[in-house]
Amino acid sequence: MYIYKVAENLQEARNTVNGLKNEGYLLDDIYIFAYDEKQSEEVIEETDTNDDTIEEDGLIDIMAYFFSSRIEEVHDKMLSLGLSHEDVTVCEKEVENGKFVIVAIQAD
Repeated sequence: MYIYKVAENLQEARNTVNGLKNEGYLLDDIYIFAYDEKQSEEVIEETDTNDDTIEEDGLIDIMAYFFSSRIEEVHDKMLSLGLSHEDVTVCEKEVENGKFVIVAIQAD
């Protein structure tokens, strides 16, 4: 099960991540997708999430993707998180329009 939220700006993205943490989501269950690298770095820093380094051992599950021409990677990652094709299409468009998409995965 998952939820996703769209944030219009950096402040809203911070509030969304903090709200999810307050609802009981663990940091390793929260994924931040953004187009602008600078804004992504700011939200990562301020919410204590990690950068887009993917470690082979799976210790880092929180990622912020910095996009220029990697929308296929966004698509694939969202699908791998369990988002429906319809939700992935909506989220991709939001990211391409400069918004933040925050996905939280709830353990079954």
